[in-house]
Amino acid sequence: MDAKLEKQLNRLANRNKWEDIAALIEKIPENEWDMDIIEKYVHALNHSWQLDKAVAVLLRYQALGENDPLWHYQLGYAYVNLSRYDEAENVLLHGKELAKENKKVIGWIDKLLEQAAKEKEDKAKRAEAEAKRRAAYIPRDPNTPPFDGFDMTDFWDDCDNSLKDYAGAPSTDEMFAKAEQALGYKLPESYKWLMKQHNGGMVKRVLFRLPFPVPDQSDEIGITGIYGVDPAKEYSITGSNGNQFIIDEWEYPKIGIAFCDTSSCWNDMIFLDYRKCGPEGEPEVVRIDQEDNDAITYLAGDFESFIRGLVCEDTVDIADYPQFKYSPNCYENEIFVKAEVGETKICQCCGSKTKYYYASMYCRENVKVLCPHCIKSGAAAKKFNGVFIQDAESIETNSENYADKTDELFHRTPGYISWQGEYWRSHCNDYCAFIGDVGIEELEQMGIAEEVLADYATMDEYEIEEVREYLTKAGSFAGYLFQCLHCGKYFLWADAD
Repeated sequence: MDAKLEKQLNRLANRNKWEDIAALIEKIPENEWDMDIIEKYVHALNHSWQLDKAVAVLLRYQALGENDPLWHYQLGYAYVNLSRYDEAENVLLHGKELAKENKKVIGWIDKLLEQAAKEKEDKAKRAEAEAKRRAAYIPRDPNTPPFDGFDMTDFWDDCDNSLKDYAGAPSTDEMFAKAEQALGYKLPESYKWLMKQHNGGMVKRVLFRLPFPVPDQSDEIGITGIYGVDPAKEYSITGSNGNQFIIDEWEYPKIGIAFCDTSSCWNDMIFLDYRKCGPEGEPEVVRIDQEDNDAITYLAGDFESFIRGLVCEDTVDIADYPQFKYSPNCYENEIFVKAEVGETKICQCCGSKTKYYYASMYCRENVKVLCPHCIKSGAAAKKFNGVFIQDAESIETNSENYADKTDELFHRTPGYISWQGEYWRSHCNDYCAFIGDVGIEELEQMGIAEEVLADYATMDEYEIEEVREYLTKAGSFAGYLFQCLHCGKYFLWADAD
């Protein structure tokens, strides 16, 4: 590989432009590729989630890579993230043998092997839980009217967003017939009954509790709304953001009808699943999770059972929201604002309701409400072309995973509330975790005052005497405490109004 190309590819990699790297390499005649180019190409494919393509390329050049531990690592990476765990284990173990004394590569392989073992175990647990849910399912008595005895009080949420984008005109038999013709599936009678009462809409009962939950995993799925049959509404099964859009644009598998969106910005959806019953039968209800390689989770045996399983949002807690590596206490620190009881907040990125939201961002647009999911996934930073952190203490640009660390901090971590803008401390070639607001009193109570002040004195910022005298938690001269993720050492940053 010539030096100019290598420099260009490295510059793109530092900016996480994986698709651009793949496109650039694809312009080079394949007969000119060497192992360096192949490895960079596959690395870009893996990181842009083109995993099947990465596997195909690696196997095509197996003769070149069969004695290269990095070739085995890249193939193992793709296999693990495709949930092909047995193949991954075989490839990675062989790669570990080839790596011999290369501790760095062995460390990478061990990490993947650990990931594969955990995911394989989790998959088995999910399968066991799903089997129990299926066994417990009691089919609806066909002689009993749909939703017999079901209390519809406080089910629908007729907020402005729901009325604008979800809730359609009163449903008619013609609407149902046209929807069935367009979709190629017979709609469940219980679905038709519910749509005759209210033709789609956002709901107040926004959580579905999984019977027989998997240990150590959330037993609740947050939803936003139920899609109706009015094609004039954006969020209906035949609307502009309906089933066809979900399948075509988001590339969900064609197993039935997407009828319910979730709080994760289209990263998972609730489907009527016709694989077992056929297009004329009674479909099961499943969740498809794109962040888990389109994993399909059985939720309920029919539409009515799913609706009956929904509960109100008062049960929502922090465990339902994503955690952040560099800001592990962001909910306790009230970096995310918690909406008042009964208050509806709509994320400006995904359009979903959210109980916790972030109210600022460094970007051109006036962004005041972002859900934690959109920050964690990077969707908000991408949509608004902005960042959440103003500045940070530098780490070595040639350190392992530098680009990933920097992307996670600036694009996927909420900033903390400060006077002059965030400044993030770093240590051990990584960004630190923000612990919270502190003053001298809190530092002394923790027994770390002298340690952090000694380090702070080397930064040529405020005079240590001023810090000792005036630093107050959430005061006009405020302190912000960080902790190294690797060695555990504490660090201070101070800011004044």
